[in-house]
Amino acid sequence: MTSTSAPTSAAPPPPSTSADAVVLGNRERNHHPITFWQFTKYGLIVTAVTIALCALYLWLRYFALA
Repeated sequence: MTSTSAPTSAAPPPPSTSADAVVLGNRERNHHPITFWQFTKYGLIVTAVTIALCALYLWLRYFALA
């Protein structure tokens, strides 16, 4: 009996949304793979900006302009 599974030498992509999986696949196909730490760095920056903008909106909406 032969095994038809793929080789396990490549690390699996980090868990993410489907859009992230498409971007990671495109980067790898074009020989520009992204590491876990690069992915994390970009994700933390986007998260920090999103939280800051939401906090500013909530402050303006419920305190400054109430």
